Amino acid sequence: MVMAMALVIFGGTYADLAAGVHADKNVRNSLNGTVENNSRPFFFVQVTDIHICDNEGKKILEKLIGREVRIDPESFVKATVQDIADLHPNFVMASGDLVIDARDSSPQEILAIYKLINESMQPIINDGVPFYPLIGNHDVVGVFNKSVDANESGYGKGMFQRIFNQKTTYYSFDKGGYHFVALDPNSYELWNVTTKSSAYQVDKKQMQWLKEDLNSTDRPVIVFLHEPTIDLLNGGELLSVLRAHDTKMIFSGHWHVNDLLNSSGIPEQVTTAVSGAWWTGADSTKTPGGYLVVVPHGSEVDTFYRNTGQIKQINICDPAEPLVKDVLNVRAQIWTKEPLEDVWICIDKGPNHAMNVSWQGLWYEAVSSVDIKNLSIGYHQADVIAADHDSCFSACFSFKLTNETVLPINEILLHPETYLGRHPKIKGYVDGKEDLSRIEVGMQPLIRDETGEIPFVQGECNLLPGVENKTQWLVSGQLQRYDLNDFSSVFLIYGDGSCPEKAGA
Repeated sequence: MVMAMALVIFGGTYADLAAGVHADKNVRNSLNGTVENNSRPFFFVQVTDIHICDNEGKKILEKLIGREVRIDPESFVKATVQDIADLHPNFVMASGDLVIDARDSSPQEILAIYKLINESMQPIINDGVPFYPLIGNHDVVGVFNKSVDANESGYGKGMFQRIFNQKTTYYSFDKGGYHFVALDPNSYELWNVTTKSSAYQVDKKQMQWLKEDLNSTDRPVIVFLHEPTIDLLNGGELLSVLRAHDTKMIFSGHWHVNDLLNSSGIPEQVTTAVSGAWWTGADSTKTPGGYLVVVPHGSEVDTFYRNTGQIKQINICDPAEPLVKDVLNVRAQIWTKEPLEDVWICIDKGPNHAMNVSWQGLWYEAVSSVDIKNLSIGYHQADVIAADHDSCFSACFSFKLTNETVLPINEILLHPETYLGRHPKIKGYVDGKEDLSRIEVGMQPLIRDETGEIPFVQGECNLLPGVENKTQWLVSGQLQRYDLNDFSSVFLIYGDGSCPEKAGA
């Protein structure tokens, strides 16, 4: 399965490849001769957390996030939609948070922005591509504003249903031999208008519908919802229902990061936002705004995250984690419209090593195993370099050659380019009994060791026992920027659904 997400993309020139090792001639001929002739695979596109807004909406957004909008939402969404329309997917799923923020607005105040998101999707719809919208927490109208009349047309989920002509906010459909299910965990009767806090669950009526719906099909199942299952009050129950059927994968959003979870044995891809960090730049793992291309085939589901407007792109899938021993196993996805000729990997600007390349139906995959036992212990940089018919482009990543499995906190903080977006493991003590209901500065507990401390989010785990008696814990999770404008402050988030383990004294 190709489901790991992208690292940062860098440009390259042929001058960098003067000493390059070229791919086998038969491989080049095969690649050049089969790209156009291969049958088109069944695939769909997931977009999420679009948060579209007009000029007035930008003011709402800047007040909400406390910083200046740096990207024009309308122009970027237009470019994203055109990118997707050019691909001609079998369908598009927009998995929630389509508008900037409807929770504090009246139906009349948010109507123009709802119309804007609907109009923005017309190039896809006009191309004959089915468009499936899904409601997110920010799409629910008026529920955080006490002055909005709950009986007004369009309140709550009414606006979403009216604009997109939806009888319900959850549904299912069949395509390409699969059964697709779209769920709505936004039970806003659980939300608090005074504290403006939210809780999420698939309500009883919807859960019963889901059980009946899954019992009516023998097709493999793919599920969409806005909030990741780890965020749901009844996520365990939902996953139990899904495990009883042939559920291949879950797709969600909400977090504004790319992270692949193991949700009780079901792969769950949390996809980052079209809007990135709320239109202020890349998301909290430095991934630019974009969309996910998904190719299900048999029991496998392959994905490629595309940066909007990126014509040529390399995603580093492996090594998924930054700590490496003896052999560096590399797997990269490569997107280009031009015939691909050669792919190399070089470490620390040293010799180039040819990679084995195969065509995957929409993108290429390159793999290589490099013996690194002769490298010094410590940090190294690797560059994956691709040459297509007319240019050269590259992506780089860093790794640590080590026998370690657990890292001191200060080392992680000193090497954000290596660990950002990855899942380092930390051993330390947990301080604090803060409110974990919201992810905001100062509201997470801290894990600390003798070198430093770092805030973290506990996900579905209860507050750790042993805080008072100084129990030592092993924790792991995706490392993200804590302050979007400051690399010196980062936090560890539970993205894998696992709880901390006791590490002993």
